[in-house]
Amino acid sequence: MIEKIIDFYFRKPILIDFCLSILVGIGMCKLKILAVHSFEEEKVKDLSSDICGVCLTAAGFILTILTLIVTFKNSDYATKSKFYDSPYYFQTTKHLKNGVKVLIGISFLGYVLLNFYFDNSQYLKYFNTLSIVLVFLTLWRCLLILSKIIRMQS
Repeated sequence: MIEKIIDFYFRKPILIDFCLSILVGIGMCKLKILAVHSFEEEKVKDLSSDICGVCLTAAGFILTILTLIVTFKNSDYATKSKFYDSPYYFQTTKHLKNGVKVLIGISFLGYVLLNFYFDNSQYLKYFNTLSIVLVFLTLWRCLLILSKIIRMQS
C-alpha cells in the first residue's frame, strides 16, 4: 500500500508538493494560525531569511549527491551496481535536479519578498508557511530516493 502511494507521489512530485503546501496554508488560515498578530515583523523577516539560507544549503547538498551519482556512473563501481543499469537512474537524477530547482526557487522568491515587501510582513507569513512545507517535502523526497538506491544496492 505504501509503495503504491510512493509510486503515485513520484509521478508528479512537485505538483503534489505545491498542492499539499497550499492545502496546509489554507488550513492554517482557516484555523486562524496565520492571522495571529502577535508575530513581530522582525521575527517574520528573520524566519524568511533563515528559510532562504536553509534552501540554498539543502540545494548544495542535493547538488553534491547528484554530482556523485553522475560521476560514479563512469567508474568501475557502476559496472557492478544494479542502480546504474536500471531505468531508475534517469528518474533519480530528474527528481534530484527538480528538488534543487524548487529549493533555489523558494530562496529566490524569499529574497525578492524580503527586499520588495519590506513594510508588509503578511506576505512573508504566507511565504514562510508554504516554504517550510515545500522544503520538508523536497528533502523527504530526496531521502526516499536515497533510501531506495541503498535498498537496491543491498
